[in-house]
Amino acid sequence: MSSTWRILVTVTVMYAVSRAYSVVVTPFTIPVVAIPVSEEIERSESQLPTNSGKVAESYLPKLAWAADAQYSLKMGHNSFVYFDKHLRIEDDRQNRVRLSPFAMVWFDPRRNDNVPYTLTAETAVVEFEKMFQLGSSNPGRIVAGKLNGKVSITGPDGLGLRSDDVTLSEQDGRLYTTSRVEFAYGPAEGQSDQVKGYADSIDITLITGIDSMLGDDMPRIGGIQRIMLLNNVFVDLVVDEHGRPSPATIRCDGQFAYDVENLVAILEENVDVSRPTHSPGEAAQHDRLRCDLLELSFEERPPKNGGVALISGEETGATIQTVSGTSSSRSRSKAGLNLDLQLRALRAQGAEVLLTSDENELEGWMQELRYDVPNRTLHLYHDERVTLRHELDVLACPDIEMTHDADNRIQTATCLGTGQAGRLDAETEADDYKFEVESSWTEKLILRPETETGLTLLEMTGEARVIQRAQQSGVVGDVLSVWMDSAELQRAQRNSQRSHQLPLRRVIAEQTGDDPVAMISPSLHLDTKRLVVDFEEPDATSTGSSNGRGGGLLSRGTETEEDESPVIVSAGEVAVVMSLDPDTQKTDFSRIDASENVSIRRVDDAQGEANDPNLDGPFSIDCDRLVVLNQPDGHVLRLQGQPARIVLPREDNIEGNDILFDRANNRAEVVGPGKITIHVDEDLDGKPLDVPQPLSVRWLNHMTFNGQEAMFTGETETTLSESVLNCEELHVGLNRKLDFSADHPDTANLQLEAVHGLHNVYVEFHEWAERTLIGIRKMEVAEFEFHRTSGEFRAKGKGTIYDWQKGNGRNPIAIGPSAESKANGTVKDSKLPWNFTQLDFMGDLKGNQIERYVILEDRVEVMHAPVEHALDVFERREINDPTESAKNSVWLGSDRMQFMLVPAQSADTEDFLQVTAFGNAEVEGQSFGASGHSISYDQSKEQFTLRGGPTDAHIWQQDSLGSAPRSQQAEVIQFIPSKQLIIEGGRSLNISQ
Repeated sequence: MSSTWRILVTVTVMYAVSRAYSVVVTPFTIPVVAIPVSEEIERSESQLPTNSGKVAESYLPKLAWAADAQYSLKMGHNSFVYFDKHLRIEDDRQNRVRLSPFAMVWFDPRRNDNVPYTLTAETAVVEFEKMFQLGSSNPGRIVAGKLNGKVSITGPDGLGLRSDDVTLSEQDGRLYTTSRVEFAYGPAEGQSDQVKGYADSIDITLITGIDSMLGDDMPRIGGIQRIMLLNNVFVDLVVDEHGRPSPATIRCDGQFAYDVENLVAILEENVDVSRPTHSPGEAAQHDRLRCDLLELSFEERPPKNGGVALISGEETGATIQTVSGTSSSRSRSKAGLNLDLQLRALRAQGAEVLLTSDENELEGWMQELRYDVPNRTLHLYHDERVTLRHELDVLACPDIEMTHDADNRIQTATCLGTGQAGRLDAETEADDYKFEVESSWTEKLILRPETETGLTLLEMTGEARVIQRAQQSGVVGDVLSVWMDSAELQRAQRNSQRSHQLPLRRVIAEQTGDDPVAMISPSLHLDTKRLVVDFEEPDATSTGSSNGRGGGLLSRGTETEEDESPVIVSAGEVAVVMSLDPDTQKTDFSRIDASENVSIRRVDDAQGEANDPNLDGPFSIDCDRLVVLNQPDGHVLRLQGQPARIVLPREDNIEGNDILFDRANNRAEVVGPGKITIHVDEDLDGKPLDVPQPLSVRWLNHMTFNGQEAMFTGETETTLSESVLNCEELHVGLNRKLDFSADHPDTANLQLEAVHGLHNVYVEFHEWAERTLIGIRKMEVAEFEFHRTSGEFRAKGKGTIYDWQKGNGRNPIAIGPSAESKANGTVKDSKLPWNFTQLDFMGDLKGNQIERYVILEDRVEVMHAPVEHALDVFERREINDPTESAKNSVWLGSDRMQFMLVPAQSADTEDFLQVTAFGNAEVEGQSFGASGHSISYDQSKEQFTLRGGPTDAHIWQQDSLGSAPRSQQAEVIQFIPSKQLIIEGGRSLNISQ
């Protein structure tokens, strides 16, 4: 924001007033005395109009009477005067004449554009020093004059003045009117400078004496002593600033006075200086200064090229520039007003001095503002505190002094007394300051450059604090020192694209007394003897978008619960590295390195400390060294120790010599061997547990865990009770996310949602009913995946599944003819307590536990037989052995096979199994065998159905081991082995007969 426009707009008003002064005085002098013209600029008479009627028609078109005026006089070479009546005012002195109506046209001999000055009034009264006679060749010296009624003055370059009853008095030394005055000037050709305005009245105090700067026959006026615009002053102007027109307005309820001799301008009562900064069509924005009194002190400077000075766009020195090349030092002296000035000092006072800039979101409140231009020193005072607000940044202190260089770069700043500076919350109300970031001190703040380092030091002493109130976080130390890059700081001051960031390079907080340096936040309390924060340059190749980064030095990137207990960190020394995100333009830490007996813990006042294993409470971390990295996806903690250990509620924990722990993104990683333990409420087969049991996973190479999904590599071993899952790579998913960032991570009702094992997968499940083992399942596959909620599971072969189920006397596949039949057709065999099933497949396996089906691909073989003990294995080559297991065994093979468990149809029946084998299907028992394109088995009917394809289905059977087999072929064959019955085409045959 330019400071010059607020300070020097008054000069423009002075210029306009001086032009109006010249024009007002001239009508009283021209009728009797011709103004001498310098030879070097005098134009030939042929160049000026000579016909007064033509002049009136051309330059007084609104005055119809002027062209036909009773009196039309050409005065000298340059002036034309018009009036219809003249009357000498009869009084004792007989020295006044009234002319009415009155009009005058005057061509300035110093201009070449033939644009004259015009003056009109209802009546003009001219007063001479002595009694005079009309028509006399020497009427005497003019001492006063008055233009009565409506007075209008126009001139070149848009000059205009309107008022009523304007009076000039040599005796009183005044040129004034008590009527409202409206004035305007500009723009001149090729220039943008212009001014217009009004006031309730104007009063110009003149310097009177023996000599007159206007001539011997003119009032003895040596110049202007003071110019006053009185009451309700308004000035609207446009000045050239950096080659572009810049509008501004000035208002004050009191007087606008300029002391010509002392070069001091004073505005009083509700002073308001305003400049719009918005473009056409945009929302209104202004720069504004408001005060009770504004005092501007100027000093003369040598004129440049004889030009009249106006306003410079320069920020410093308030240099006054040339307005018109047609003006000269002589014209300035005749006006009695030197406009070739530069600002020396500014002083604004009031109960509340207000400085605002809408465009720059700048506001300042104080009681006094002083600016010393030569020394480039700004001093702000307030009995309580000066307050400066730029956008969301606020500085408050009773006494603020700043100096700057010729390029407006701040050189030094000193804030004495208790003060504060900070950044407001973006949601704060206008009159309710809520700081997002705040710094404070009790003694002083000093800003000074260090030329040897190229840095600028900002040092706060006396209980120095930097606090993020919204996040309840900050840094406290006896001495807080901040270093900034001086060159970057200067560029930031010059750059119109302002940055919210300071070019910080280093911050050091030190303990000099009894209290340690503290860094606090709702999530973290840090105590240390010395804290060093370094700021690194942003990587030019960085893409930014640090989605996981927190809002401040201690923020972990998540919202803080109001009742959350903080993490307490203690360490001997802490070093922090900060960096700038190029996308968000926010500064956040990129690295924290804590050493010397690092302890991190969260304590719950209601439940005790984190290391109590009986409490569902907070967590703790112990390590030799802690490194916190702020990566693009969040904060990562690296813990090193022998081992480092993270303890979560219910004894859930992570151990390792090198742990990476990301609370913001809920992610843990262990490089090298380690162990993780989480309590779950279901077993590996998805069945509920009576009480939560620890699920433990060990590995050799690497582990990652995001609170819901974990990956382990290198000879992983997963155990839950007596169940085991071993593989080279394991992926585990829980039913919901375990929130590491929560004050009380909720581990209750955790369940396995998904298990995905890769490479040499070995699974062993143990199923219990109370304290009785009722099932064992083993699986060896290349890959296995299970999803609890959907019930889906998949595996990749080559694979083998072993299954032992404690029987209830019922075989899944009824084979033996000696089995006892129940009324409902099911078969029971109570001799062998366990049912053994082995499935071998070369391709894929998929199924659904909820929908109760399994599909196996690529040459599937199933071996089923009852066995005496769990873990007993029955092989196909044993089918013809004379054993109870062989007698009730069956082997089934095909290219593709599907198993489905069909729900019971009524309360007095049980679920039953359906098996369908497709493609090159074969079935073999001890006394029979069959083949076909497909073979299906229905447990509820104890029935096989054989279907042919390109060839008929085929079945054979023998009465006893070693007897000759009997065979049969058909397109469809239904076969019930337990009853030795074949159903073909609707005919039933008992093949045992």
